[in-house]
Amino acid sequence: MSIRGQTKKHRWLLQEGLLGIEDLEVSHVLPQELLDRKTKIQTELPKILEELYWHKRSKLKLAAERRC
Repeated sequence: MSIRGQTKKHRWLLQEGLLGIEDLEVSHVLPQELLDRKTKIQTELPKILEELYWHKRSKLKLAAERRC
């Protein structure tokens, strides 16, 4: 699996984990462990999205340079 594929899979896993925690949060008071996990996911997701953005942009730039 490529780095981009791994990053996308990691992003998906984090998003699924966050959704699960948020679903629990609606009906229950979360223990500190889950609150910490939620905070970690919320700080990690933007970093992954930025990494995917720059990877995609570099691929587009390289493709544009090859056409010239």
